Amino acid sequence: MRRIVRLAVGLVVALGLLYAADAAWVSLRTTDHRLPMRDVQIHVMLAVPQKNNRVEFIPGGTETETCLSSLFPHSGLAPCWYVERHTRREVDY
Repeated sequence: MRRIVRLAVGLVVALGLLYAADAAWVSLRTTDHRLPMRDVQIHVMLAVPQKNNRVEFIPGGTETETCLSSLFPHSGLAPCWYVERHTRREVDY
């Protein structure tokens, strides 16, 4: 039982250190005026419910989402590795 607790505490500490290092890296790049941000095009699909309990998808155009080149989200921006894998957004009507 002690081994499991030590493993869990070690994992939490390691993740905390990784997050702190990632935040320091983003902060360092931001102060050097080398912003670690990119813009990604997101395809919007409007999900319109029909009378027969089906959903019709209508293309809604594209939006630009700003993302951050980091491992974790910082300053309200999602990491680019996540945004680039989720380039389609469905909006319910």
